[in-house]
Amino acid sequence: MTFKSITIKQAGTYEIDIYEIESGLDITKTITITATDGYVSTVTTQNATQVADFVISAPAEVKVNTSFDVTVSAVNSAGQVLTNYLGTIYFDTNNLEADVVFPNTQQSYTFTPADKGKRTFTGGFKLKQTGNYELIIYEVDVIPNGIQKVFKVTAKN
Repeated sequence: MTFKSITIKQAGTYEIDIYEIESGLDITKTITITATDGYVSTVTTQNATQVADFVISAPAEVKVNTSFDVTVSAVNSAGQVLTNYLGTIYFDTNNLEADVVFPNTQQSYTFTPADKGKRTFTGGFKLKQTGNYELIIYEVDVIPNGIQKVFKVTAKN
């Protein structure tokens, strides 16, 4: 199927999802169009097999010096977990790094086929001081600007 034109009558950002029912994916491509002042200013496309974001599951509050779990899911632009995701994520913080224990000393993790796009770091994180923390999970290999997800955790006595 070929579309020859799309008429945009109002400024804004529009997402057009293209479906291929027989592929097993609900959405196979997303086209994002941004229009301002009667003109299209940007058009981007993204395959459904391309990571668009990370969904983080972590407690909002933990006890100081107590390990806690964090689950990271790689999702596409439709929010579907990418079961074939094999990228590398990195861990960081906006706080003092000495106050945070990450899942490993490399502060990174490469997803494997067994993860199926979702990985739980069981007891992988620990906060050494009381206070509010911003923990960051990011991937730099995603075009054009990478993906960064910040999540907040409060450590209490």
